[in-house]
Amino acid sequence: MSILHDYLASDGKTQALHSFLELKYIYKYYLLIISLLSLAFIIFAYRKKENKGITFTAILSLFIGIASVFLEIWKWFI
Repeated sequence: MSILHDYLASDGKTQALHSFLELKYIYKYYLLIISLLSLAFIIFAYRKKENKGITFTAILSLFIGIASVFLEIWKWFI
């Protein structure tokens, strides 16, 4: 269930305190911050002319990591 579904399914008092309900999804923000920092390091390595194969693989894995924040991939494995 996503944050939007939780918000829409709650009553008025719960909607007023919705920021407390968002705390159960806070781990997704940490994953996104780590992914964005990783992207910055990859760009830095790319500018320094590091190995292109490793840089490309790292960028591809980074985008998969960012997508896992926004998509609920675990549902596909059930």
